[in-house]
Amino acid sequence: MKSKKFQIAAALLLGGFCLYLFFRSIDDWSIVWAHMSKVHIGYFLLAVAVQILSMLIRAIRWQTFLGEPLFPLGKLFLITNIGFMANGVLPARMGELIRPFLVWRSSTHAFSTALATIVMERVFDLLGLLLILAFVFWANPFPVAPSSGVDLSQPLTAVNGAPAPQIVNPLDWIQ
Repeated sequence: MKSKKFQIAAALLLGGFCLYLFFRSIDDWSIVWAHMSKVHIGYFLLAVAVQILSMLIRAIRWQTFLGEPLFPLGKLFLITNIGFMANGVLPARMGELIRPFLVWRSSTHAFSTALATIVMERVFDLLGLLLILAFVFWANPFPVAPSSGVDLSQPLTAVNGAPAPQIVNPLDWIQ
């Protein structure tokens, strides 16, 4: 096992190199600072807090999926952040494989068990998105398409009785 100092130095060097690659393409820093000065600090802090809370909830959910022996929540929070960072940097969502690898390396959980929990996470994420989509369609139904018996001089109504936009093509309504 390599020393902690070497790991920290390697991480800092890699991070510095990535920052160099990012910042070298900026030609006019005055434009960057002009846009940065327009950022509403309250909204920015709210976004950071929501992101931290989201990762914490994911770590708690993952701890529940992993079961016994309990994995420390602090470590799971860090591993979750590492995995999502890797998803943003590496191709093909490799962070989804890095997360179970890190759990396997630092606990008694098998890699296959940790990987299965990632699959279950994705299933629950998909179900959550489908519930949100169902709510959106319930709250904002498509307008009723006119048929041969519909008087087009009268306003169309949606399923819940609210006035619908006067659009015949549902694709226009979605846009």
